[in-house]
Amino acid sequence: MSATDRLVSQPWDRQPGETAKAFAAFRRFLELGATRSLSKAAKAASRSVGLYKRWSRQWGWVERAAAWDGGQAREADRARQQLRQQLMERVVHDADQLRRLAMAKLGSLIVKDPVTGQVSPDPSVTPRDAVAVYRLHLDLLGMKGEGAAGPTADGEAGGSHLSGLSDEELRSYLEVLQERAGEPGGGEGR
Repeated sequence: MSATDRLVSQPWDRQPGETAKAFAAFRRFLELGATRSLSKAAKAASRSVGLYKRWSRQWGWVERAAAWDGGQAREADRARQQLRQQLMERVVHDADQLRRLAMAKLGSLIVKDPVTGQVSPDPSVTPRDAVAVYRLHLDLLGMKGEGAAGPTADGEAGGSHLSGLSDEELRSYLEVLQERAGEPGGGEGR
């Protein structure tokens, strides 16, 4: 194998011994895309179809073009996958921001007196606001509220029915969450 042979990295690159004219004709053939044909390429270059057929046979244009198409399809797939990954990372990031907002909102429902340490509900914040933000977080993650921690209106595990609880039930639930959050290993403290 000569040094020139080792330099050819892809089938659509100029092949050892291929003339500049033949390679330029091949590149024009490639550029026609899915509708490419030897006659279209020859016509576009004002060359004879016979010359293009000969070069095509000699230099394997059809196989090289198929390899090119496959490579382009793989690149497009990789680009789509990368974009999908970036979008998913953005959704997860945004959902996490909403979760933090919801948890802060839930936490703000309970106020703790700095002197006595007594915990009581904050009447200026409605539990429904916090639940709405948290459900939006779950929707962004595609969870539709399923599998979220906490009791539901019908007593089952999961958070899809938190909005069915009364404000007093939500406040009671939040007090338990706040107590757990203050325990070691119990979650985010305030």
